[in-house]
Amino acid sequence: MLFGEIPYICFHSICLSYQNCINFFTLTTAGINYHLLTATSDIEKEWLREIAAGDKNAFRKLFDAYRIQLFNFVYEFTHSSVDAEEIVQETFLKIWENREAMDRVEMPRPFIYTIVRNHTYNYLKKLARSEQLMREVWANMNHIVNDAEQLLLAKESLALISE
Repeated sequence: MLFGEIPYICFHSICLSYQNCINFFTLTTAGINYHLLTATSDIEKEWLREIAAGDKNAFRKLFDAYRIQLFNFVYEFTHSSVDAEEIVQETFLKIWENREAMDRVEMPRPFIYTIVRNHTYNYLKKLARSEQLMREVWANMNHIVNDAEQLLLAKESLALISE
């Protein structure tokens, strides 16, 4: 009963050979297991090879292994769960759209984090540009508008623009 209500984490280490061990955590919440990889492993390379061949199951495994970690990484920059989710989704969409090239990726973890980092930076640049644009529009509106009614209309227009 306790574990069904409270999320818990277990550490696992599976050695496929002397030099190839997979270390991962399993986060269990509401009866669902999420696998969180701790280091790049051959299994990730295999998933990417399978994804390159169009295997949706391998894509799902990769998604499940990375989505929570990527979400937390992006959230640290955006401070928005909605935007963090969207950026993570865009990252995996890019992987799926370019799946034919995935079999050439030698280091999956840095590759995936590079994609998510670039998407995050693009989001932050877009946000900074839109805030700067909003300030410029507002400054121009304040400079031109003299009459109280026009000022009210300008504020309403600005509110509509920011939605």
